[in-house]
Amino acid sequence: MLLPVATRELRVASRRKGTYWARVVSAGAAFLICFWMLVVLTEGAWRTSTMAGQQLFRILFGFAFAYVLGAGMRATASSLSRERKDGTLGLLFLTDLKGYDIVFGKLAGTALDVFYSTVAILPVLAIPILMGGVTAQDFALSTLVLLATLFFSLTAGMLASSFSRDERESLNTAFLIVLVFVLVLPVTVSVVNLSSVKLPAFLTMASPGMLAFAAATNATGEFWKALLGVHALSWIFLLASNRFVARVWQDKPRSGWRLAWQEWKRTFTLGNPEVRRRLRRVLLSRNPIHWLGSRERQHKWNDWNYLAGMLAVLVYALVLERSFFSISTLPLLYITTAILKYWVASAASHSFAAGRSNGTLELILSTPLEMTEILHGHWLSLLHQFRYPFVAFAGFETIVMVAGAIQMPKNGEGVHAWIFAHVANILLLMADSYTLVWAGLWQAMIKKSPQAATSAAVARVLILPWLGLGALMMFCLPMIAASAGMAIIAPWLLMGVVVDIVITQSSKGRLEREMRSAASEQWLTADQDKGWRGAVASAE
Repeated sequence: MLLPVATRELRVASRRKGTYWARVVSAGAAFLICFWMLVVLTEGAWRTSTMAGQQLFRILFGFAFAYVLGAGMRATASSLSRERKDGTLGLLFLTDLKGYDIVFGKLAGTALDVFYSTVAILPVLAIPILMGGVTAQDFALSTLVLLATLFFSLTAGMLASSFSRDERESLNTAFLIVLVFVLVLPVTVSVVNLSSVKLPAFLTMASPGMLAFAAATNATGEFWKALLGVHALSWIFLLASNRFVARVWQDKPRSGWRLAWQEWKRTFTLGNPEVRRRLRRVLLSRNPIHWLGSRERQHKWNDWNYLAGMLAVLVYALVLERSFFSISTLPLLYITTAILKYWVASAASHSFAAGRSNGTLELILSTPLEMTEILHGHWLSLLHQFRYPFVAFAGFETIVMVAGAIQMPKNGEGVHAWIFAHVANILLLMADSYTLVWAGLWQAMIKKSPQAATSAAVARVLILPWLGLGALMMFCLPMIAASAGMAIIAPWLLMGVVVDIVITQSSKGRLEREMRSAASEQWLTADQDKGWRGAVASAE
């Protein structure tokens, strides 16, 4: 049989409910974004259908481009690392399977949902053609960009997963690979070329960012070169994954440069012995769980590196637009907060989910620590990681909000909507993050993997208010007038706060009541599982 692992993975994926719901949710989300931007762009300066169609197409393409980048690497970043962590990767090589069988098989199974979701977005992306200003060629080139970028993101996640054992480390490595090729390399070449030094053009030929730029500017010659470069780089990632996966599953003693690299990596992550002793002495006196979750220094650095990258993108957009009140400012800030919220959910769910799978959570629960102390320790470690980055982002958005309000025409309603949109974004960043911690901790106790726990928490806290907003807009469409911005943002803020309150109370209560039982559930039989659930239900 040709690629037996791919056949098996596709059969399993065809029976998953998520395979069908992923495309429905993605198409619905794309339609809600399209409807929202239609209402916003038909006000003020965007009164002509052609101008509104062009801006709507750019915004929808930007959201779709960001989606395929994130969803692709997230889908494949844990495919091989999970097998390696569980010790099942070596069992696959005891059979007649080759490296390409496993790599292509995992790629086919994990990429199916993301591919369906991307295809479901394309009809919504074609809506601006009906408004004018967008041609069929623009739509065709954008479709090729999205599909090529999705393939690049999937293979980048597969490459990171092939040599990483931890799922979170694999996802961070994939994010770094995507960030370098999509953003860092093109921006660096553009900035350097402004001086007397000229870098060769082939450095950006394999960048999805330059591919999207060539499609947006109708540079057909550069587009086909970039498309070929992105595809070539993606296949190089796949071939490298094939080479890595055939070797990394074997346990070999560290020696030479490998041992030196391992020691350097440990020192870089945890600090030198003196730093570790000082940190242990300070944090253990506060809370042992706080020390356990705050030992690795790179988590906090990752937050600052991400904010610095997004700040560079926003400053670049502001320089191009020459105005704080521009069409790209608010979407970029909203995208930044969305990724920060996802990061919080991932950090909150990973500690419990990983500890539950490797048995360390069971050991922690067997200590004299009270449940409140364990939860409080996780809160302290998350505050240690996210507190200052969140304050820095809120301060920066406040500066953008004030500067944009000063530059705006003083027509009253537009200034109020601009300020309210930024205030709502900051408030929901804090409120949603607080709720995502509790939801992520509880979902980690009942889901099989950290990614499943993160997805469940994000779906409940972030996607549910948008679905409610979409339903409300469908019924209240005739009542939306010139104050469309306020009429959309106010219900979104209200529904977000209500959902946060409900989910926080539910998740927090279930953690306090059922955490010990849920931690031991994986060691119970089916009859015992029904027994403890019935006992909990009767106790309630």
